[in-house]
Amino acid sequence: VSAISGPNLVEHIKSLKSPLVLVNFWASWCAPCKAEFPILISLREKWAARGLQVVFVSIDEPDDLPAAEEFLLQVGVKFPTNFKGTQELSFIRELFPKWQGSVPASLLYGPNAELLEAWEGESSADELEARVAQKLKGT
Repeated sequence: VSAISGPNLVEHIKSLKSPLVLVNFWASWCAPCKAEFPILISLREKWAARGLQVVFVSIDEPDDLPAAEEFLLQVGVKFPTNFKGTQELSFIRELFPKWQGSVPASLLYGPNAELLEAWEGESSADELEARVAQKLKGT
């Protein structure tokens, strides 16, 4: 789990050269975030061949990072993830200006790291599937 800033996150998204990147902000203390995790991991696996990348960013404070890392191990995340480090949560508003402060919060980015869609709150498998399918239509 690596600390990442808003500008570094955008650069990371660009470096993935993916037609669609789903960025998910979550926290180890957030029950809806944890409930959504298996859906996001399954979505990542299902749509990877079409180019979907999923980037997790924990908003846990540095002292809570061990709990976040333990959760990631429990759910079988075997790819690099990120956390906010010591910066204020306001960095999320640089990426999602209408963010009201809730997690989970998810952002969908297109191939040039342009923000296509953003929302707060837990999503069902069907909702996430529909959003991804619509954005990857024709790829």
